[in-house]
Amino acid sequence: MRLWESDSTLRFLLLLPVGMALSGLAMEGLARGVGVTEVPRPAWLLAVGTGLFHGVALCVVHGIVRAHGLRWRGAFGLFRAGWPGRWRAAMFWTVPALVGAWGIHQGSIWLLEWASIPYDSQASVEAVRRAGAGAGWEIGVLFLFAVVTAPVVEEVLFRGILWPVVRDRGWRVAGAMGVSLLFALIHLNAAAILPLWVLGLFWTWMYERTGDLTVPILSHALFNGINFAWLLGVEPGG
Repeated sequence: MRLWESDSTLRFLLLLPVGMALSGLAMEGLARGVGVTEVPRPAWLLAVGTGLFHGVALCVVHGIVRAHGLRWRGAFGLFRAGWPGRWRAAMFWTVPALVGAWGIHQGSIWLLEWASIPYDSQASVEAVRRAGAGAGWEIGVLFLFAVVTAPVVEEVLFRGILWPVVRDRGWRVAGAMGVSLLFALIHLNAAAILPLWVLGLFWTWMYERTGDLTVPILSHALFNGINFAWLLGVEPGG
């Protein structure tokens, strides 16, 4: 039985790039309105654009869930019986996954530098570094988006919807690899593609193993939270 039907799901998913474009336009319009001209944009302005897109994405997901006559808890197996044990397991397995991702990321950086291929840090990473030397409220807002909304939005879209769409049509291996690669590519960072691809596969495995999307969401949030703290504590101000 297919959880998500192709036509109705695709119609809603096509709204995502439109939402991303409108969020970007709104951010740029706000920047001009308040006289912000510097590039890269300040952390608070990036947070505004991120928040707008996350809001659009959650509305799109809600439309998909309602179009299939479902509720969020049933659609994504949220808080199924025995969830405390699964959450503890998620926290346990996230630590070695984080160490592995860091190692792969450092290896990717080494290869890019060896091949003389230029790369930049993710915009969100640079925003956290800049916020570390700025106002406390900027850190709080970025923390909210990095550790709360981003894991929810990304896991719902990639593991909760896109992965079941391809899985239920018989493309288990290729689908998991392809959806995880797409997840890595949207972060727009050459050095992060390989570690994020591996993490995408890891979170897909978590969801398949438990049937509860709160498990990869928690793992993703923990991963982002540790990275957030590392950027603030070890690399303040860039």
